[in-house]
Amino acid sequence: MTIMGFSALVNTMLFAPEILFEKDQIARFTIFEKIIFGFFYLITHFLVIVFGQRLFKGMPPIFIATEKGFSYEPAGISTGWVLWEDVAEVKESEVFFGSGVNNGPKLVPVIGIKLINPEQYSVSYAPLLQQVIKIGQKFHNYQTEGVGDILIKPSDLGDQYENVLALFKSKTKFYAITNV
Repeated sequence: MTIMGFSALVNTMLFAPEILFEKDQIARFTIFEKIIFGFFYLITHFLVIVFGQRLFKGMPPIFIATEKGFSYEPAGISTGWVLWEDVAEVKESEVFFGSGVNNGPKLVPVIGIKLINPEQYSVSYAPLLQQVIKIGQKFHNYQTEGVGDILIKPSDLGDQYENVLALFKSKTKFYAITNV
């Protein structure tokens, strides 16, 4: 939002400078000041485009798995690496997701992941985001019968959905057996 305000300010400076400056001030600007202004003008509008694309297109989800754990970043926000040994249960489920003017939320299939200690992964978030995550997890846990600490949409995984589901189930079984 700040970048939009700054963009409005630099556009006002360029297209209607008399609103912000007196005529003699405008006449006294040096070439160096005009070049610096042009530089900031370009940077500002580049950032407006980048943030606008990110806002309206969304970030592609990122899923990475290794022998130690996995990282899932659906919208540019991630808990970081989740260790396999911290996964208590994995279950396919459905949750209500999205809304529209005429059709409301729809049931969407998800891979529900229950963590042994979900609070340890939310400490990296800002305090306000921690509260939003806590409320979201309660809602998701209600819909998935307790397996909603992390939800992965199959559409985010594309062709790799079955492979990722099998990986989760095998890793969860392995750690469930070794942690007993």
